[in-house]
Amino acid sequence: MDRSPLFQVPVRRSLAESAEASADQFRGPEPDNAPGPLLESLRRALAGLGAASKDVLAAAGPGGPSGLARALAVYGAEAPAGLALPLALGAKYADPGLTVIVVVGREEAESSFGALADAGRANADIVVIVLDEGGSQPERRAVDLADLGRAAGATFTGRLLSSDAEGASEVLLCALQHRGFSFVEVLSPRPGGSGPDDGDVKAQAPRLGVLHEDGQALSWEESDPVYLRRGPAMAETLGLSPKEIAALEASLG
Repeated sequence: MDRSPLFQVPVRRSLAESAEASADQFRGPEPDNAPGPLLESLRRALAGLGAASKDVLAAAGPGGPSGLARALAVYGAEAPAGLALPLALGAKYADPGLTVIVVVGREEAESSFGALADAGRANADIVVIVLDEGGSQPERRAVDLADLGRAAGATFTGRLLSSDAEGASEVLLCALQHRGFSFVEVLSPRPGGSGPDDGDVKAQAPRLGVLHEDGQALSWEESDPVYLRRGPAMAETLGLSPKEIAALEASLG
């Protein structure tokens, strides 16, 4: 089987080179329960990627992650706990042209290793963002999230500080431009002042930035034999005649 890339790998641009790209098209309603600086960093990274808002899907778990997804002017899907990642994978497999972002909390990431491993085995071209509120504290780091992503098979792992707008935008842009499974841990203070402040988080934080990247691994849509033979599921036809389609539509009310 020919294993050459099916799609051209995007040329990496720095944020400075993409500064003329406007983040306004990704600006949805400002939520009460999402980290504001991180939200702006994600909008800037999407603008730097050059994606259109209609070609982006943000799937999110409950709580803060759902607030972040709602604040992006893109297609959004809020899922019950544990189902955001499977939903995102299904969307990506059906339409590989989508830029797919998954936003979950630490607990959901830790309890969803099976779904993470599914994404890793396929090297699905999605970005998983894990909000780790107060996670720089040693007592909350029994599991290192970046290591968890690497163990699941992520070909890109990164860690950022939500209050560092420039650094966060750079890491997120790299994750979005990576062709394959990207896993990004976001360290942030706990909302409401119940946890460490920005200074404490930064002082206690482990290494930040891009931690690992394998740019040679082929993504799912570049190597899956069924997809290469049949194309995206959303483009397949059912092989029905106009009469059969009309009857099917009528039966669905």
